[in-house]
Amino acid sequence: MITKFFRVEIYPEYREESEAKFRSLSVGALETQEGCESIEIGFPVESNPNECSMISSVAE
Repeated sequence: MITKFFRVEIYPEYREESEAKFRSLSVGALETQEGCESIEIGFPVESNPNECSMISSVAE
């Protein structure tokens, strides 16, 4: 199993657009990948408002 960790910092003025693309493009690409077993998404929180993260597991 391969586990991938992604962490991105977003510009506050592009937050809405970035989150939408993160959901549709990044998650969409992983969901269609053969062997994808799980995807966990971390969206911005009050204590860290400019970061998103994603952890995915893919069978080898």
